[in-house]
Amino acid sequence: MADTRHWVLQPLQLEAGAGCEALYWRRHGPGNSWATVQDPRRILCGSTLSLDSFCNSFFAAYWLELTVLDQVLIRLETTGYCRLRVIRAGADGQRETVVSREISGDNISTECKVALRPAVAPPGRLFIEIDALAGSVILHEGHWGTAAKPTRPVRLALATCCYAAGEMVLETLRRLAPTILSDTRIVQVIVVDQAPDSAHSPLPIGELAASHGIESRLQYVRQPNLGGSGGFARGMIEALAADATHVLLMDDDIRLDPNVIVRLVAILGYLEHPVTLGGQMLDMTDPLRLHASHENVEPEAFRLRNPCHGMRLDEPDTLDAFAIVHRSDYAGWWFCCIPTVTIEAAGLPLPLFVRHDDVEFGLRTSAMGSASWAMPGLFVWHASSAARPAPTYAYYDHRNRMIAAMLHGNVTADRLADQHAGATQNALLAGRLDLCLALCRAADDFLSGPEKAFAGLEARHQRLVGDLARALLLSVAAERLARQGGSAARSSVTQRIDGLCKTLQEERNRTVLALTQHAEDAGRRYRTEAGQHSDATKWRSLFNEMDASGGTHETLA
Repeated sequence: MADTRHWVLQPLQLEAGAGCEALYWRRHGPGNSWATVQDPRRILCGSTLSLDSFCNSFFAAYWLELTVLDQVLIRLETTGYCRLRVIRAGADGQRETVVSREISGDNISTECKVALRPAVAPPGRLFIEIDALAGSVILHEGHWGTAAKPTRPVRLALATCCYAAGEMVLETLRRLAPTILSDTRIVQVIVVDQAPDSAHSPLPIGELAASHGIESRLQYVRQPNLGGSGGFARGMIEALAADATHVLLMDDDIRLDPNVIVRLVAILGYLEHPVTLGGQMLDMTDPLRLHASHENVEPEAFRLRNPCHGMRLDEPDTLDAFAIVHRSDYAGWWFCCIPTVTIEAAGLPLPLFVRHDDVEFGLRTSAMGSASWAMPGLFVWHASSAARPAPTYAYYDHRNRMIAAMLHGNVTADRLADQHAGATQNALLAGRLDLCLALCRAADDFLSGPEKAFAGLEARHQRLVGDLARALLLSVAAERLARQGGSAARSSVTQRIDGLCKTLQEERNRTVLALTQHAEDAGRRYRTEAGQHSDATKWRSLFNEMDASGGTHETLA
C-alpha cells in the first residue's frame, strides 16, 4: 500500500493482547448493541467495526499543535461491500462525520484526506468506523499517513535502566526487536543494568541480540546501583555519544506495545519545534485503566497533580478528554522522549537516585523554553507502585520533593516545615515508626545541602534500606502488642518501641524547627550548586570510578 510519496504516521492496530481488546476496537450490531470482537478484520453483515478507541484514535488536536501537518490521509485495504466513515469527536461529546464513502470489491485500496483543522469545529480527535453493508467485509490493513515528507531528521536512542526487573527488560527487547531491525532511525538501544551480582548474573543480552540480528545497535552497560537518575544519566550520555537526535527513557518494569515506537518515530519527524514527548501510564494490574497522563505541579505547595488518574479507557466517551490539548509541566520517565539538544542545553539529571528526578528535569527544561507534552497514543503498562517498599520511596519522595521545590517552586520554609510536621505526626499516630524515621532522615539529608545529599549514592541507599528494615520490625511488633496487650515477657520489646517512639518524636520536633530556620539557606545552596551536579563531567567521573571498582561497559557488535 505504501509508495515513495507516502509516509505512515499511525498504523491501524488490529491485534491486541488478551483482555485489552477494548483499547483497540469495538463492534456494534443490529439495534446498536455493543460488544467486543476477537477478530476485527472480519466484519459481519449488518455490523459495524468501530475504532473509536484509545489505541486507534488519531488525536488531531495534538498533531495540529505540535507538528507542521495540517491534513492527514487514511488508507484502507478491504474486501466486500462496506461504508467507511471518519468521525471527528469533540471534548463536548459531539460527533461529526467528516468522510463517508462506500467501497465495494476485492482487495480494494481506498485513500481519503482529512483536514486536521476544520473550518468551524475544533480539531478534536478522529476515528474510523466501517459498516458491513452486504455480506461479510474483510479489513486487510490500514493506517493514518501523509504525503508530506518528514521535516526533521530522526536518530532515536532507546535507554532503559534495570535493577530487579531484568526479565521484563528482556521481554521488552524481544517484542521490540523486529521494529528495531526494520527501522534504521532507531540507532541505539542502551540497557543499563544496576543489579548487584548477587541478584543475577549479567543479563543474556548478547544471546538475545544475536538471535534477533540487532547486536550492532544494542549496548549493554553494567554499573553499581545509582538509582534511576544514575541509570538514565548514563543512557543520556551514551545517546549523545551515538549522535542521536532523541533519547527515549523507559522504566524496566513496563509492558510495551511495539506500535507505540512506530508512532513515536513518525511524530518526531514532523515536530514543529524540539519538545519532550511523554507517554501515558496504564496500570499493568488493571490494563484498561489510565494511571497517569499530563501531570502538573502546584508551585505554592509543590504537589503533583494527575487529573486523569483512574480514567477507564474502554469507554469511548471518556476519550473525549483528549480531544483538546493538555499541557504538562514534566514527562515521567516511564516513557519519555527528550531531544538531545535539550540535554546539551539543560545538562543531565541531578543525582537524586529515584523519585522527582524526572519532575526536576522537566521543570528545568520547561524554564528554558523546552516544553513537555504527554501525547495520547504513546503509552506503556506499568507495574503497580503498591508493590514498592513504601518507607524507602517515601524517603526519596520527601527529600527530593523539597529539593525540587527549592529549585523550581514557590514554597516557603514555613510551608515545608508544616508539611513535614503533618506527615511525620500522621506516621507516628499510625504506629509507622519506619515511615517517620524515613521522613526525618529525608529532612536531615535535604538540609545537609547538595555536596552531602548527592554523595555516596549507593552506600547511602544501602544504609537507608537497613535502618528502615529494623524500624519496620519494631513497627510490626508495636502493632501486635497494641492488639494483644503487654506482658512481662514482652517488656524488652515494649521498652525498645517506647524508646524509639520518644526518639522519633524528638527527631520530628527538631527537624520541623530546622526546616523553619534553615530550608531557605539549603535552597540557596541547591540553586547555586545544582549545575555542577548535573554536569556530564561530574557524572562521567562517577561512572569511571564505578567502572574501576567493578562496573563494565560493553557494546555488542
